[in-house]
Amino acid sequence: MPTFFDDYQSQLHDRRWTWDDIPFYEGKGSRQSIAPLHHLDYLDVYERVYGRRIGANGIGRLREVAVLGNQDEYGAVLEAEGVTVHRIEGDQAPDTAHGLLVADGGAIAADRTEVLAHWAFWNLNIPTLLTISGRGAVAEAGATVWLAQDVYVVGLSAAYTRAGVDQLLAMVELTSGVDELEVLTIHCQGRVPFDRTTGASAYITNLIAPLDVDKVLAYKAGIDTATLLWLERNGYDVVEPAFAEHVGSAVVNLVLIEPGRVVMTAEAPETLARVRAAGIEVIEVPGTGLRAATLEILRDPGPRRGDR
Repeated sequence: MPTFFDDYQSQLHDRRWTWDDIPFYEGKGSRQSIAPLHHLDYLDVYERVYGRRIGANGIGRLREVAVLGNQDEYGAVLEAEGVTVHRIEGDQAPDTAHGLLVADGGAIAADRTEVLAHWAFWNLNIPTLLTISGRGAVAEAGATVWLAQDVYVVGLSAAYTRAGVDQLLAMVELTSGVDELEVLTIHCQGRVPFDRTTGASAYITNLIAPLDVDKVLAYKAGIDTATLLWLERNGYDVVEPAFAEHVGSAVVNLVLIEPGRVVMTAEAPETLARVRAAGIEVIEVPGTGLRAATLEILRDPGPRRGDR
């Protein structure tokens, strides 16, 4: 079955090319120069190379995702919200989408064996811009969080080391398209992915999630003081999950459709009531770990820090 990659390659092959299609062509008889390449921004041209928009930076309207595993009802809910949904099932589907972040212009892979990176390129023509590599370099890039177009949250834990996070941030900052990217680093507790006795988690997507431009759902006991103080100083309202629902159904692991509208597990009624009381529209679906099962591919540009 032809993929987007195949179709776009065919379009390029069959296109009638002219001199006007050559970048920086100055016309017949003119001296040609490669100097303008020094001022070229990849973000300005990648769509012409790959034939599509790429990137789920920020908290703007969600436009395109890939859903892992048998998630028919969840996928249908996203489609009803106007989101393009690709389904990855069977042997193709990894356990989670933690291994791949789709940033503006391409993907960042946690390692060279990341199957989602291969799938994204061959099926959707999404290039891999960076693969985290090197001794001691670990960064589960897909398990990071945007709070705004210019606010990005990473972690330090068993899932992210300083060497890996430094590589990740260098590429995210290069492709962010903002003048100044605010980076929050949550120092996670514990050595396991999710400690069901304390609520601590190595993955920040189990600890904090955007609800609106100035609201988050966050398990405070798993987040360091510096991050909590930043949220307070910057005017964020913090909704806390019910402890039993946090450890039992990973309720923080939600998907934002757009500021003020989220998809959450139906298995956490007390937390859902708290989120709704904060003025957020909630769509309930069965199952847990929604964010972990979702590869976000494309969002509209969204609000920046301070936009209210």
